[in-house]
Amino acid sequence: MLESWPAPAPVKDQTHLRVLVFFFFPFCIPFLSLFPLASLRLCVRSLSPIQSTMKTKTPTYRQWQALQAVIDEPNLSHADRARRIGIAEHTFRSHLRHAYRALGVHSLTGALVKAMRLGLVRMRPLPEPPTPALFRLSTPRRKEVLQSLIDQPELNLTARARYLGMSPHTLDNHLRFIYEVLDVNNLNAALIMAVRLGVITVPREEESDWRVAA
Repeated sequence: MLESWPAPAPVKDQTHLRVLVFFFFPFCIPFLSLFPLASLRLCVRSLSPIQSTMKTKTPTYRQWQALQAVIDEPNLSHADRARRIGIAEHTFRSHLRHAYRALGVHSLTGALVKAMRLGLVRMRPLPEPPTPALFRLSTPRRKEVLQSLIDQPELNLTARARYLGMSPHTLDNHLRFIYEVLDVNNLNAALIMAVRLGVITVPREEESDWRVAA
């Protein structure tokens, strides 16, 4: 069962930026009429920093719920996860895509790692971690493969193999072994189970302006 949204971090009020924009806009009208194209470019350039500052990073509750569903049930398909939270599969996938944009990433692995770093999702530790699994994953090379999912979450297989200094075939063999030990069927599930087992850790970002959108 999904838990409630974590306590949001405080966000600075950006109302004063809106007031400045609306206050100075009337004084720009004569300039706009004389030099329409140049003034348009100037306005876009001047307002872009304000717009980026005013745009708060706000993953919605449904986007969080979709990410939390992936973490709670890492081996399930998106269709099964969507069914569990009572929405259609295409809606579930849409929430995930919007979560990627809100978190500034391009993949599910990147979104999971970013959400873990920001403390937006809850990682439930296993009540009794299986000792044989921990022992079989404790070799330096296998831990290095798992840690690369935290350090470089959005690399593909070829780029990750290059990052680790091994061939794609060797990396694929490592991943197959990790899937077997953790009893998972995909890369994201391996990441989640490794974190829950304590094989790898995700460093938390101490200060963040992220908050929750209603």
